[in-house]
Amino acid sequence: MLLTKIKDATTKARNFSVLHNATVVSHGYMNAGTTSHAFLSNNLQWLANATNWARFTAVASLGVVHKVRSMTLASLLA
Repeated sequence: MLLTKIKDATTKARNFSVLHNATVVSHGYMNAGTTSHAFLSNNLQWLANATNWARFTAVASLGVVHKVRSMTLASLLA
Protein backbone atom coordinates (compact mmCIF):
# COMPACT_ATOMS: atom_id res chain seq x y z
CA MET A 1 0.00 0.00 0.00
CA LEU A 2 1.30 3.42 -0.97
CA LEU A 3 0.39 5.13 2.29
CA THR A 4 2.26 2.52 4.32
CA LYS A 5 5.44 3.15 2.32
CA ILE A 6 5.05 6.89 2.81
CA LYS A 7 4.44 6.39 6.55
CA ASP A 8 7.61 4.34 6.85
CA ALA A 9 9.59 7.05 5.06
CA THR A 10 8.23 9.80 7.31
CA THR A 11 9.47 8.15 10.50
CA LYS A 12 13.07 8.65 9.34
CA ALA A 13 12.64 12.20 8.00
CA ARG A 14 13.90 15.40 9.58
CA ASN A 15 10.66 17.30 8.98
CA PHE A 16 8.45 14.60 10.44
CA SER A 17 5.47 16.79 11.33
CA VAL A 18 5.02 18.17 7.81
CA LEU A 19 5.22 14.74 6.20
CA HIS A 20 3.02 13.20 8.89
CA ASN A 21 0.33 15.80 8.26
CA ALA A 22 0.62 15.40 4.48
CA THR A 23 0.18 11.64 4.78
CA VAL A 24 -2.96 12.03 6.89
CA VAL A 25 -4.42 14.54 4.42
CA SER A 26 -3.55 12.21 1.53
CA HIS A 27 -5.42 9.42 3.28
CA GLY A 28 -8.46 11.68 3.54
CA TYR A 29 -8.38 12.53 -0.17
CA MET A 30 -7.73 8.96 -1.29
CA ASN A 31 -10.58 7.50 0.78
CA ALA A 32 -13.09 10.35 0.67
CA GLY A 33 -16.62 9.03 1.07
CA THR A 34 -15.58 5.38 1.22
CA THR A 35 -15.89 4.87 5.02
CA SER A 36 -12.59 2.95 4.80
CA HIS A 37 -10.22 4.10 7.52
CA ALA A 38 -8.19 0.90 7.78
CA PHE A 39 -4.86 2.71 7.31
CA LEU A 40 -5.46 4.95 10.30
CA SER A 41 -6.86 2.10 12.39
CA ASN A 42 -3.81 -0.06 11.67
CA ASN A 43 -1.40 2.76 12.50
CA LEU A 44 -2.85 4.26 15.67
CA GLN A 45 0.54 4.46 17.39
CA TRP A 46 1.94 6.44 14.46
CA LEU A 47 -1.17 8.62 14.34
CA ALA A 48 -0.76 9.43 18.04
CA ASN A 49 2.39 11.40 17.16
CA ALA A 50 0.21 14.19 15.79
CA THR A 51 0.19 17.41 17.79
CA ASN A 52 -1.84 20.63 17.72
CA TRP A 53 -3.23 21.33 14.24
CA ALA A 54 -2.12 17.93 13.00
CA ARG A 55 -4.57 16.32 15.45
CA PHE A 56 -7.35 18.52 14.13
CA THR A 57 -6.41 17.54 10.57
CA ALA A 58 -6.46 13.84 11.49
CA VAL A 59 -9.98 14.14 12.89
CA ALA A 60 -11.07 16.20 9.88
CA SER A 61 -9.74 13.56 7.50
CA LEU A 62 -11.88 10.96 9.28
CA GLY A 63 -14.85 13.25 8.70
CA VAL A 64 -14.04 13.35 4.98
CA VAL A 65 -13.75 9.58 4.85
CA HIS A 66 -17.13 9.12 6.57
CA LYS A 67 -18.95 11.99 4.85
CA VAL A 68 -21.36 9.76 2.93
CA ARG A 69 -22.34 7.91 6.07
CA SER A 70 -23.26 11.14 7.88
CA MET A 71 -25.66 12.01 5.08
CA THR A 72 -27.30 8.60 5.42
CA LEU A 73 -27.59 8.97 9.17
CA ALA A 74 -29.13 12.44 8.81
CA SER A 75 -31.84 11.04 6.52
CA LEU A 76 -32.62 8.32 9.06
CA LEU A 77 -33.08 10.89 11.83
CA ALA A 78 -35.47 13.05 9.78
